[in-house]
Amino acid sequence: MIDLYVCGDMGSSQTKILYQDAKASEPSYLLMPPHVEQVSAAALNRFFANRGWLGVTTPMQQAWITVDKQHFVVGAFAEEFDPADRLHELKYENALYKVLSIIGIIVQTLNLPTSQPLNVKLAVLLPWDEYSDRSRFLDRLQSMVSSFQFRKQVIQVKLQQLICRPEGGGLAELWREKMGAEWFDNQKIAVLMFGHRNTSALVSDNGSLKLGESPRYGFSVLLDQIMMMKSGLNRDILAAAIFSGMQSAQVKRSTHVFAKHPDWQKLDDIRSLATARDNALKEAEIADIIYAINVATADYWDKIKRWLDRILPKDLREVIVAGGAAPFLEPELEEYFNCSPHYNSLTNEFSYYTSRIPSQHQTDIIWGTNLGKEVDNLLKVKWRQNDIFTHRLVDAFGLFNFMLLKASEASQQAAAEAEARKKAQSEAKKAEAKKKAVAKKAQAKQAPNENPSPSVPAQAKQAPDENPSPSVPEPGKQSSSPVEVKENSNG
Repeated sequence: MIDLYVCGDMGSSQTKILYQDAKASEPSYLLMPPHVEQVSAAALNRFFANRGWLGVTTPMQQAWITVDKQHFVVGAFAEEFDPADRLHELKYENALYKVLSIIGIIVQTLNLPTSQPLNVKLAVLLPWDEYSDRSRFLDRLQSMVSSFQFRKQVIQVKLQQLICRPEGGGLAELWREKMGAEWFDNQKIAVLMFGHRNTSALVSDNGSLKLGESPRYGFSVLLDQIMMMKSGLNRDILAAAIFSGMQSAQVKRSTHVFAKHPDWQKLDDIRSLATARDNALKEAEIADIIYAINVATADYWDKIKRWLDRILPKDLREVIVAGGAAPFLEPELEEYFNCSPHYNSLTNEFSYYTSRIPSQHQTDIIWGTNLGKEVDNLLKVKWRQNDIFTHRLVDAFGLFNFMLLKASEASQQAAAEAEARKKAQSEAKKAEAKKKAVAKKAQAKQAPNENPSPSVPAQAKQAPDENPSPSVPEPGKQSSSPVEVKENSNG
């Protein structure tokens, strides 16, 4: 029996987790900072000695593991130990420690028993450029989860299934589930994931994966260029200001309007990045920030466009787009794929695309937010109405849904096989009973021949007279006849 289903997207900007206890009727999710740091036992002890008075914290707030006598702090807790910038490290190595801490968080949050090993089904998304390392990742993970400590609690896990897919694989599975395998396997489709560190692409032709790439063209490239042009900015604060500003700048679209970048000058989130106290200096600083954003956006899109020109087929039918940075590039992507959007004037919801230039090929864009709505229906979960949030989670949604579907199919198949075995056993019993009945009947027919009656003398076979006289016994012999001889009363 499976105790826990877990799916993880180990992103560089955020760790996204979906999980479901086997007894639960619907899944839950976790969002964690991406940090992982190895620390000494002495450093941990000093921290707890200095901060012990703060009281009890949740597993999410203080996630740390011990494995092979080494200690790792994960997520928000790692920020207490001055985490290093790990954008240039391999995701899959840090993913090992994240998976262990995630299982520990879930175990302590749900108060799952740990007296016996937990049976877990796990699915993980990795960048395409690390997907070739999945065997190494899986082998090492199997060893590490067999026994580790989370916040000093010993946890043992048996991985009953481990699914590993490249980033974008969850989106592809969602679209395949929605459109049907027969349709999907006869199309030329691409998946684009715009993340913080990587931008990933998968190209499927007639159901077969033809190409995968995951260069480090993530949103951090744009942020780094802005910070090079304007000093004093923090990457995380800058990213939060850009996306918060985009969210607040969303306006009701009419029936037919192209996407465009907001007027950064009017956004309080962007203006708040300026730190000068003098008004004139502050306005100049704001102007420098906006100029840096515009220049960096143009350079970043130029890099992305040249990459797309190289990897994507010209006759692509559909492209599925998601990832936290995807909404930022909506204007450029709609133009690149020759898409003219149409919106419902009453609900402001997207309806469909037509060709922006009718004489040119159009590739339909399938936004991850639209697939996110499908996931809401599939998993019966109400998620917050936030496009950026959905863009970040939808890939993990897709892989989690795929894992549950496979588990359901396996359960149904096992039930069908059990029913078939039960039926076969019943039929076998009936056949055996019938066989025994036939044998018994045949034995009964053979019984008179096997035990013949004693032969009767020939004279005994003669027919008796119609009025036979009673036999009289010879003198001195007792009659064996059943006929009772009575004395004559007139004697």
